[in-house]
Amino acid sequence: PYDLTPDRPARLVMETPEPGTQYMTQQTVLEITRLKAGIVGIPMPKSQAPLQVGQRAHWTLTILCNPKDAAANKYADLSLQRVAPDLKLQQQLATATPQEQVELYGAAGLWENTLTTLAQLRRATPDDRTLAIDWQDLLQAADLPEVAGKPVSNLGRAD
Repeated sequence: PYDLTPDRPARLVMETPEPGTQYMTQQTVLEITRLKAGIVGIPMPKSQAPLQVGQRAHWTLTILCNPKDAAANKYADLSLQRVAPDLKLQQQLATATPQEQVELYGAAGLWENTLTTLAQLRRATPDDRTLAIDWQDLLQAADLPEVAGKPVSNLGRAD
């Protein structure tokens, strides 16, 4: 619900397991200082290696609301594991329209792909009523109905 400014920036941190240990490596991936409030796609910097299939990661997006009071900060967390779609799904995706891809990803339980593909469609055609309904349904299914009407934007590729 906050615009990001130099006085109220956000920081995206990724934690990944260190191979062969129980420890996590923490890395600040992105700092954001200017952005209007809404739903935002945040692509990984080109310098950030993609997760390998089977690899787990934990992401924390922190809005630094008050530099003197960490309790005032706002957080969003996400834990995930990269999976490879099975061969049948890969074949279906290869010939599917973007709208069909949304349905295929959703049926396969691939939330990030479902959300990302549908968000891209919404940004490309914001006045499409069918996509608006699909978007609202998806966010309600994820127990996020309060953000369904927020604008959808993308930071662009970070370096």
